Amino acid sequence: MNGDMEPTVSMQPSAKCGDVLVITTCSAGKRVRGTATAERLAISSQPLVAEEWTSLLRRETDLVPARNLYCGRAFGLVRSAAERKGANFAILSAGLGFVRGESSVPSYDLTIRPGKLGSVTDRITGDFCARRWWRAVQQGPFASDLASTAYQHSLILVALSKAYLELVVDDLLEIESRWPGRLRLFGLSLDRHLPTDLTASFMPYDARLEMVGRAGTRTDFAARALDDFMRYADLSANAREQADMVTRRLAAAVVPRARLPQRRADDASIQAALRTVIGSSVHSSAKALAWLRNERGLSCEQKRFADLYRQVILEGTT
Repeated sequence: MNGDMEPTVSMQPSAKCGDVLVITTCSAGKRVRGTATAERLAISSQPLVAEEWTSLLRRETDLVPARNLYCGRAFGLVRSAAERKGANFAILSAGLGFVRGESSVPSYDLTIRPGKLGSVTDRITGDFCARRWWRAVQQGPFASDLASTAYQHSLILVALSKAYLELVVDDLLEIESRWPGRLRLFGLSLDRHLPTDLTASFMPYDARLEMVGRAGTRTDFAARALDDFMRYADLSANAREQADMVTRRLAAAVVPRARLPQRRADDASIQAALRTVIGSSVHSSAKALAWLRNERGLSCEQKRFADLYRQVILEGTT
């Protein structure tokens, strides 16, 4: 921790957009190719692998702004959300540490996911410790201090996954302890893995986001939730008020009714069902077929149904 960091304060100032720090995780896709790759590392103990990795980074000279290095939908969503509101932007990188968006960094290939191309965990003998790895890369040449940066902002929004939570949980706990109420955390079911001291920071987005906001995948859920929050939340409100806003927003989602499992039926059964509904609430073949499938749980091939529907209609005209 830096010696010149300000003392702990408990009051959360009102957030203005320039006072907001938006943080997301890095992505595997990068716009340029780099020479620092996990495959170049010797298989060894975690401390030695970490030391070799930071040595590789120190030799890199081909640099680009961090905000321009990564590609991918999730990364782009969070960066755009920050730019739209004029907020500051930063990245959590398993290879570089905590990186400010404007910092110049090299491209690289390193992940902490086992069995993936570029996995550093496959270069380490024995158990991998995410927290120790994070502390090591934070000593690298391109990392900034997360807690010091957090002090400079009244609101810190973080989109992350369970794997990245394991990396940075100590930093998040320090921020919440020193400057309570500034953190807002976004992630799919992330609340199940949070320490008690961080639960109030979690914004309770869930699968209903698909119906009230931007649709997407599990992979980009945290990014979509943060983007939605920045569009609709009052950034000057406190964490409880903002969590209530999220809850109200999700409550507006119309959950589609589960369809009945469909079963095959003979012609007589289908015609008997149609006689109960034609002319009362159903006035077309298409609506009758939808009713048959969704309300009665009966299946019928479309051409066959059209013939049966016409026969029932003719009955009523004779």
